[in-house]
Amino acid sequence: MALAIAIMALAAALAYYFIVYPTGSGFLFGRNPVSYSDSSGQLLDAKEVCIMGNISDTIDPQRKNIMNCGVDYASSLGAINKSVQTYFIEGNECTRLEGVTDVGNCMIELNKRGCYIIFIGNEMNGTPKTLENLIYVPIGNDYQNKSCSIKKRVN
Repeated sequence: MALAIAIMALAAALAYYFIVYPTGSGFLFGRNPVSYSDSSGQLLDAKEVCIMGNISDTIDPQRKNIMNCGVDYASSLGAINKSVQTYFIEGNECTRLEGVTDVGNCMIELNKRGCYIIFIGNEMNGTPKTLENLIYVPIGNDYQNKSCSIKKRVN
């Protein structure tokens, strides 16, 4: 029992470290803020986009909204010829195309990919943030269908 608690504490610490704490590699929130325009340019220049949704501690309708937001982003990115990988975090688990793994392994995988990240958070009243090669999108109970999408401008 003590070993299980220790493993869960370690997993939680790793998740905090990789998701919140600023790391030398600047993983998620360790990245420098950039303007919306710069972030949009980084997204359009990216070869691969990774969509990560955090559905931990959520219930419907927020849970469905986060998942629908991820699907909407993936669909719109595919329409502009972007390679897309999706990840959903729930507690200590991370689900991706290859199957379920722990959050720490997902963070390592994302870091190695070097993709532009769309991080869909589970904050009810959060503020979107644009960071280097990352946009943070908070999703609550209110979600308009297809409002999570990328539209390429035609000049």
